[in-house]
Amino acid sequence: MMRNSVKDPRKTSVDLKRDFSAAGVNVHSSTIRRRLIERGRIARRPNKKQLLTTLMNKKRLQWPKKHKKWDQQKWRQVIFSDESHFEVQGYWSQHVRRIKREPLQGGHIEQAPKHPRKRCFGVVLLLKVREG
Repeated sequence: MMRNSVKDPRKTSVDLKRDFSAAGVNVHSSTIRRRLIERGRIARRPNKKQLLTTLMNKKRLQWPKKHKKWDQQKWRQVIFSDESHFEVQGYWSQHVRRIKREPLQGGHIEQAPKHPRKRCFGVVLLLKVREG
């Protein structure tokens, strides 16, 4: 059970139960969950890592090439700032099982674009007018 959880940290207790059932062992998913927690494999949110698009990579290369000949006087005129984008109603990511100080593996990281496509939902209200 521990080996399977370490091998694929995104497997849920239900997934691990299916693996056991396929091997002919009948065990409840809550038992698997308790045993994993006893051994320190707690369900956590995956670390997020931004996926870079080809356009982002191109811009990252163009910027230093464009500014490499600037002298100190030009750099003193630059104001650096940081932007933060907040997604008010984002989605909840799947959990991964990991021991507290376990080194990060590929399964512990969720790769996603920095700014996911926005979704727009329209609402149409119809009113029924009473006659009479």
